[in-house]
Amino acid sequence: DRDVTGVQTCALPISQLKSMDPRLAFEVYSSMAYCELELRRFEEAKSYAGEAQQHARTADQANRVETLLRYIERGEIASLRQ
Repeated sequence: DRDVTGVQTCALPISQLKSMDPRLAFEVYSSMAYCELELRRFEEAKSYAGEAQQHARTADQANRVETLLRYIERGEIASLRQ
């Protein structure tokens, strides 16, 4: 939906995440981690990033989540908006 905001995306029910297609898990969890980072909820962001890390299927995905984890640890947001 073109009118859905990032905050609304972050509010998706967690129960829906448990039953998602495993091939989509990395993208969903990394997106959720980014949303939580945007909201400055660092512990939640770290948790979602950990889930994304477990579901990374390629070297590129692994690198992306490592970068995201570094930003979370530093509490950096602006660097991700490039």
